[in-house]
Amino acid sequence: MLAKLYNMKANDLKNAAILNETFGSVPHEVALHMLSGRLATRIGSGRFEQTPRQHDAVLGYLVCLTLLLDEFQVDCGHLSEDLRISEKKVVAMARELGCKVDARVFEGIARKVAKLVVPLNLPVRRK
Repeated sequence: MLAKLYNMKANDLKNAAILNETFGSVPHEVALHMLSGRLATRIGSGRFEQTPRQHDAVLGYLVCLTLLLDEFQVDCGHLSEDLRISEKKVVAMARELGCKVDARVFEGIARKVAKLVVPLNLPVRRK
């Protein structure tokens, strides 16, 4: 569901019919809770919009969930292909979450792998 939400266009979020079609298999209360608040803003009956900050929050949740499922490491290339975004964006989000990113070679292809390491060192934001 998060991947579908991340890949939705702004106009699709404003169309209740497209939302029902996209999230039809998800219980209504779950979809409504995910869309209301941090991941999207309700602008009317069955209509939502998403700020760039909310869009980035969805990517952050996706990277966190992937880290939890894959023993605290994720292949940024595979995730970027699945989400149809640049690998650079996934790497930047992984670093924001405190991951260390290394380049590794799998089957002759160079891939970037983000790994959550202990102790957690979060990046310091510049002004």
